[in-house]
Amino acid sequence: MNENYLQKILKERMDDLQKIINSREKSLSYAPQGSLRINIKGKKIDYYHYDANDAAIPAHGRYIGRNSMDFAEALAQKAYDKNVLKCAKEELELIEKLTKTYERTVPEKIYESLEDARKKLVNPIFLPDDEYIKQWEAKEYVGQGFAPGAHEIYTRKGERVRSKSEKIIADCLNELCIPYRYECPLHLEPYGIIYPDFTILNINTRKEGYLEHFGLLDDEEYLDKALKKVDLYLKNGLRPGKELIITYESSQHVFDQRYLKELLGDYIALG
Repeated sequence: MNENYLQKILKERMDDLQKIINSREKSLSYAPQGSLRINIKGKKIDYYHYDANDAAIPAHGRYIGRNSMDFAEALAQKAYDKNVLKCAKEELELIEKLTKTYERTVPEKIYESLEDARKKLVNPIFLPDDEYIKQWEAKEYVGQGFAPGAHEIYTRKGERVRSKSEKIIADCLNELCIPYRYECPLHLEPYGIIYPDFTILNINTRKEGYLEHFGLLDDEEYLDKALKKVDLYLKNGLRPGKELIITYESSQHVFDQRYLKELLGDYIALG
């Protein structure tokens, strides 16, 4: 997990805590005075309203009858809300202190602070995101190649792909700043080498995932091969919705780019 992702998680937690604080403070503003005391004898449970500031209420508390259980519930909710509010404020304060000092105490930031001449002499324990992406994308590999006479379709980056849908996917990955390799070989047991349509990098976790687009599902032979390919991924521990993203289309089901963006957003958020 890199520092940017951790900061994102902390920010989300701070937002959630602030919402909790706001909602509990509002709830407490409507809460009744006093507190709830519960007396349990065997199977019998009695509820008492206690308020040291109200002289009209006995020191041991005023009995709450069964027809006033909504009042007992309000007092119980008040105690719960006070505890939640206290814990939420304490956690928020701790996170705020952490975020103020975090950036200057992260070891990974040291390399980024070095001048270029010194960077060349250092073997960093952690590369900045941009440098990691640059090195990941620069790794050479041999793809499947194209048959003579095959349609020439190119992405915005000038890469050749096999279909218009793959062009849409590649352009979407590029738009979302998700690094990818097109048809990079992958070894899966027991089959051997396969060529995922896209190998993608989750920069938050620095782990690779795979995106397969099945575009001819009307064709029974194609469908059979597609299912066997998915089975192969599963046998190697690569799960749809986790390490594997699957998109598809047929003559009756058009490929939806909006759905693709949702899937990619979920993948990056996995962290």
